[in-house]
Amino acid sequence: MPDDRSSFSLTKFIAAIIFGMGLLAASVVYGVNYAVDRAVSMDARTKAEDWAKYFISTMPDLDRLLADGKLDERQASVVSTAAKVGNVFRFKLYDARGGTILESDAETFENEADEDHIDDDAADVVNSKRSVISLNDGTHERNMPSLYAEAYVPVLKANGGLRAIVEIYVDQTRTAQFFKNTFGALAFSLALGMALAFGVPTLAYLFRTKQAREVKHDAEFLAMSRDAAEKSESEALKAAAEFKELSESVTMLNIQLRQKAEELQSAQEEIVRKGKMAQLGMLITTVAHELRNPMGVVRSTVFLLQRRLKDTSVDVAALLTRVDSGIVRCDNIISQLLDYARSQKLDTTATDVDGWLEEMLRGEAVKLPADLSITCNLGLQGRKADIDPERTGRAIINLLTNAVEAMTNRGQPLAGMAGRPLRIDVSTRPTARGTEITVEDNGPGIPPDMIEKIREPLFTTKGFGAGLGIPAVEKIMELHGGGLDISSAPDRGARFTIWFPATQPEKQAA
Repeated sequence: MPDDRSSFSLTKFIAAIIFGMGLLAASVVYGVNYAVDRAVSMDARTKAEDWAKYFISTMPDLDRLLADGKLDERQASVVSTAAKVGNVFRFKLYDARGGTILESDAETFENEADEDHIDDDAADVVNSKRSVISLNDGTHERNMPSLYAEAYVPVLKANGGLRAIVEIYVDQTRTAQFFKNTFGALAFSLALGMALAFGVPTLAYLFRTKQAREVKHDAEFLAMSRDAAEKSESEALKAAAEFKELSESVTMLNIQLRQKAEELQSAQEEIVRKGKMAQLGMLITTVAHELRNPMGVVRSTVFLLQRRLKDTSVDVAALLTRVDSGIVRCDNIISQLLDYARSQKLDTTATDVDGWLEEMLRGEAVKLPADLSITCNLGLQGRKADIDPERTGRAIINLLTNAVEAMTNRGQPLAGMAGRPLRIDVSTRPTARGTEITVEDNGPGIPPDMIEKIREPLFTTKGFGAGLGIPAVEKIMELHGGGLDISSAPDRGARFTIWFPATQPEKQAA
């Protein structure tokens, strides 16, 4: 059976919608009429004031006309011409007191001066010095348009005083019709939009209400079945939640077991790595010591040969120089091997880092290629730090050697460096973490995928060397409690920064 209360509520709802739309339509009509009146009035004010300015600017001897009220031929011609400008079909001219000076219409223009007659509306303009305008219905007036505006426009002197008043009659019939058509179209569009906005949802609501009544009975029947199903579902969800919790617990245990297994594997690999590195260190130390002694004998022999053959005709100086250069390279490799393998306690002393570094660079600068320049920018200003001067010096020399080898090949600039000056910049500065020494070159730079690899022992991209230069520098800095930072950009060189704290921790032999 239909629900009487629902039907009554629906009727009231439809009645309320119809009443609201009626009020809305009345409001729209009132708003359109008000907007048309305002627009026509503002348009008439603008036209009247513009026409008054035009009339005053073209009227010759206006002050004389205002004084004696006599209209000559030139002024009559201006009046005849002005009356045909715009929508003006009649006008009057008053003096500053409001007395009538000139009155004319669209057919005849006669001098109707009557200075003793004071127009009431003109008198209001005399007091306010502001334009006064009114709209009039001329449907029932003779020889008048259906809608016209009557405007009183003041004409002011340069000092702000009132000079004259012009009463202007403007035909606004077509203007009003234009605004009515425009605002009417807007109002129609607005009404149509509102009808669609309210009507369509209302029809949809009525349709849905009918369907709702039809399915209500079925919904009540299904409610009991739904309650029973929900009860069964609740019990099933409870069991599923318990099973899920158990499954998550098992999964968590498996994850923890896998993590522990990975940690154990990592620890085993670290122990094996440390064992291998310890064995490698012992082997490197043994080999380096065994090689250094024969190399010393070879160097001494080359020195004696150079002295004995100095004043003879045997020309072997170039060969001996190459042998000595090879001995120096081998000695550097042996020093790198020892620096990487040794981890005994540092022999530190409080050192003026800038002064020590400057003295060391003076000695190393003479060994550089002739076309390579080295610049210093020392900024510690006498600050001291606890360092092992010998081992830190070898770290600096390693970095200088790397910079030279990055830009030259056997003393000659690389092909990629042609036309560019070879330069190494060395700088120092204090930072929050301690003292920093930076060695920077302007060579080809280091590829991004190689920056971390050059830290690995025995890794090298050169055709010579043991690949221990950078690892040895890093090892020396770690013994000082510091580290090594590496940065590079393609074709912009590489920057190596070693740093160490001002006070060194005690380093025990490994």
